[in-house]
Amino acid sequence: MGSNSYQWRDPNVGTILQPDGWVLSRRISARTSGQQWLASDESSGTEVIIYFPSPAMVKDEVLLDEWIRRSIRIGKESSPVFQRLLGVVSSGVEWPFAVIQSIEGLDLNHFRLSLENRMIPLSQLKGWLAPVCQALDKAHVEKRVHGSFSPESLVLNKEGEIRVRYHGWLALFRELEQRAEQGVSSAMPVAYQSPQQLDGRLARSSDDIYSFAATLFELVSSQPPFVSGDILHQIRQVDADSLQERLEALGEDPARVPDSLAAAVCRCLSKKPAKRFQTLTAFWKAAWSQKAVKSELSEPLADMTKESEAIAPPKPVPVTRSQPKLPMAKIPNIVPDAGAEEGEIPADEASPYLPVPKSMNEKRFGVVFLLTVLVVMVAVGFLVDRYRDINAVGDSSEVEAVSYTHLRA
Repeated sequence: MGSNSYQWRDPNVGTILQPDGWVLSRRISARTSGQQWLASDESSGTEVIIYFPSPAMVKDEVLLDEWIRRSIRIGKESSPVFQRLLGVVSSGVEWPFAVIQSIEGLDLNHFRLSLENRMIPLSQLKGWLAPVCQALDKAHVEKRVHGSFSPESLVLNKEGEIRVRYHGWLALFRELEQRAEQGVSSAMPVAYQSPQQLDGRLARSSDDIYSFAATLFELVSSQPPFVSGDILHQIRQVDADSLQERLEALGEDPARVPDSLAAAVCRCLSKKPAKRFQTLTAFWKAAWSQKAVKSELSEPLADMTKESEAIAPPKPVPVTRSQPKLPMAKIPNIVPDAGAEEGEIPADEASPYLPVPKSMNEKRFGVVFLLTVLVVMVAVGFLVDRYRDINAVGDSSEVEAVSYTHLRA
């Protein structure tokens, strides 16, 4: 069906969409020019999001064709970590639309606000975001990028796992809407965009890495890297504060952030893509180096029971050395050492559950004790040998005396 054949009618609550019979229930806020609605299948109770592209985009046959083709490619993403674009309906309908998986839960910024101190423990973030790093790296290898990563993208679901919203499709819809509206920007947050995205370049894996670091910066400090003044200029030209500097400026304890994490985030916020980590796996491993162990052990996990009733409380999870787990999250190993068994912890990877190294005094005591045992053993051996020599000499003298007496007789 050509774009001229479509007829736009404002959808209403209760409108049934063919061919699958989705029933529109309510319109939801969206950072797109096109409308987004929550819809459900009355027979199964399944909920989805319906996206109707803007009239300006549908009227442009070239953009419409590109939207359909690129949306279908994004729909091939199969990782359970990402919110999926389930399909595009463009034939036999009054207006084309996309069907998107619906994810229930709290984004991590709202979860942070539910905590008494407004700070998510670093150990909890470490466990939650490790699978996200792995999933994004796998998508990058397959030439798929998120393109609009922010704290709003990270959702804590009822099972206590992190799911990533908007993967690929939101950036695509915004891009095509901008082109259809001749450069008029739809609402999109700039605080998490890289300098290259601000310049209008298509999103790449290096941009996801920048946005991931900017998102983590806010989750740890409560603010994005740049918050006031000419933010666009700062993103392009000004170096961001370190996490520790920002926490100190906000009156928080900068010591809660290990140097390794602060340095890794700072590197990912570099203006030039070549200076950033090339994978999120490498970034995550560097962020939680051995320097972070002490901080991780001393920081308690957040009380999940105080949040919204929409999120289930954490379930106790057994912790072993071979497969460490944190409450509310599954933490697979990020980059195993060469030759390591699957699920085995690399020797150089920090973990809050590894034994704390012995103190120097304990080591010295062990060395002294070992030396003392060796000295005693040598001394006993010497005395035993000496005793045997004396007995041997006495026996020899008696034999010689008897023989001499016998000769004289």
